[in-house]
Amino acid sequence: MTCQETGIHVAQRATTSTSGAKGLVLLVVCVLWVSMCAHAEEASAMYRRWSIILKVTDLTTGTTVEQRELDSDLRFDDRMECKSIVAKVGHIPASDHFIAALMCRKSGPA
Repeated sequence: MTCQETGIHVAQRATTSTSGAKGLVLLVVCVLWVSMCAHAEEASAMYRRWSIILKVTDLTTGTTVEQRELDSDLRFDDRMECKSIVAKVGHIPASDHFIAALMCRKSGPA
């Protein structure tokens, strides 16, 4: 559950289980919480982070068949953290026609 979803869930429970001034205070706190979550997520999207990139190459032609970010949730502030994850995966065995490699690259807004 994301930060925003948690705040919304708590706000819904506060309005159904608590009445009066106490319920209103809880609702205001939850609305502020959701707002802070939105700002935090927006700020984290504003700078470039390290991503794990999968590159698949055709061995017969030497052309790149596919190159993409593995998962948008796998982003790191530190280059060494990204490289350590790639190192834990290790070497990906090649087939007769294709080879795959994982690498770290900065991604996100320029």
